Amino acid sequence: MGANESIARPRSRACSPGVEERLLDEAVQACGYDVCRISQYFGISARHLRRWFRAHMACTPGVWLAEQRLQEARRLLTGSSSVKEVAYSLGFRHASQFSRDFKRQFGHQPSAEMARARLAPAV
Repeated sequence: MGANESIARPRSRACSPGVEERLLDEAVQACGYDVCRISQYFGISARHLRRWFRAHMACTPGVWLAEQRLQEARRLLTGSSSVKEVAYSLGFRHASQFSRDFKRQFGHQPSAEMARARLAPAV
């Protein structure tokens, strides 16, 4: 992000600056999967965001963001024809790392997710 770019702030905010669980998805959409940018989005330090996550989500922001990114990957794979396309669209630098992370999270390869989606009857 350049020096002149600013991060759009959430429309509704608590009286004191901080994170609201319901706004996390909005923050991810606006900032991508970057802890520093998300903390800026909420107007707090990255350290404060980590403390909030520890207290409210029982994990670190990095772990939560990785899970969210893989959930989004799962959704995108159902309509994609390429694992690499999904991996790169979500910011993975290497499709092989994406495949390892996906398999660790869901127990099967992303290509199996795509095949499963193709075989599922349309509703």
